[in-house]
Amino acid sequence: MDNQSDTAQDLHILAIAETAEAARELAARLQALTGCAVSAADALSPLQPCDAIVVDVSQLRLAPFSGLQAQRRQGNTAPAILCAPRLTGEMAAEVFDLDVRRFIRKPVTDEELRTELEPFLQGIRHERERAARERGLEAAQKALQRRVEQLEALTRIGRAIAGSPDESTALARTVEAATYLLRADESLLYLYPGEGRGLELKAWHGIAEEDIGVLWHPSEDSIMAEVLETGTPVLRQDSGVDSKVTTGLFVQAALAAPLVVHRGVAGVLLVQRREGRLFDGADIAAVLSLASYTGITLERLRERAELEARVEEALAASRLVCAHVDTLAGPIGGVESNVLALLDGEFGPLDEAQQNAAHRIRLAAERLQEISHLIQDVMTKFEPSSPPDG
Repeated sequence: MDNQSDTAQDLHILAIAETAEAARELAARLQALTGCAVSAADALSPLQPCDAIVVDVSQLRLAPFSGLQAQRRQGNTAPAILCAPRLTGEMAAEVFDLDVRRFIRKPVTDEELRTELEPFLQGIRHERERAARERGLEAAQKALQRRVEQLEALTRIGRAIAGSPDESTALARTVEAATYLLRADESLLYLYPGEGRGLELKAWHGIAEEDIGVLWHPSEDSIMAEVLETGTPVLRQDSGVDSKVTTGLFVQAALAAPLVVHRGVAGVLLVQRREGRLFDGADIAAVLSLASYTGITLERLRERAELEARVEEALAASRLVCAHVDTLAGPIGGVESNVLALLDGEFGPLDEAQQNAAHRIRLAAERLQEISHLIQDVMTKFEPSSPPDG
């Protein structure tokens, strides 16, 4: 076997002869010469998939190519090589239709047969490698195109989520987008309320209403709980998916990603496929981007809500101050009038100390009036304006 071709040893050859015994003998000979896996067949054999076919014909009468014809009828398209005593013009046309690519005249020695087989098998190997490269290139092109489409969709979806007017709208848009973007069957979004409490289901898409109850609070050892604890995505699919992914639902693939805010993990986005294609690296990247958009949006909406709450507190305090200032406006005005009368000498002359005290009282009254006007001015800018009269 020192002369065997290393490039052909992973090929599978089918040896076809006129009888089962002759086919077995040919198979043993071919295996010894090539080192390939070789199986035997005759005219009565079922379909046997292979990479190459070697046909040995001794008698040129009574349908000599019946074994090869039987394989062709059953869908075997492997290229063939023919060993026969001679090849007439009529036979040549027949074997051409059967995709016989090489003819070897019998009798043939082992060395002659090996010399003929090596380039034949090498050519098959090259064809197979070329086909594999083409399939790989096609798969890569499809993956690239899908990734481009995902990125374009993510851009549109990100804008839609970021423009959500409130938290519930942002969450609803997220689960709908996740189901569409990852071609999933269902998506669920859980939020973590903090203070040691568990995750709570806040939005879902693709889930029947009757299943919502069992999904409301995931178990402590679910993949959602794992994501909440680690802050990293978790992928379970095929045999890796267990019953605790989502209680009561059987899925083939589950992908969970954290919604990260500056204070930690705010929630978990879970995307599932019940059957069909598994998740890949592009899907993981897409769901992480989607979860990131949602986390940023949640943080922005919550910060805005906190700011609005603080503004409302400040307005309430200002209203209270205004009420007190308005209550004091009359007395302050009376005090200011009396002080002016004192300074004008209506109640008699004042010594220097009394004049200084009166001036200080007058300045304090004026400042109170200024503060009152300032507060009222600020309030008019923040308070909602009244609708115009119809």
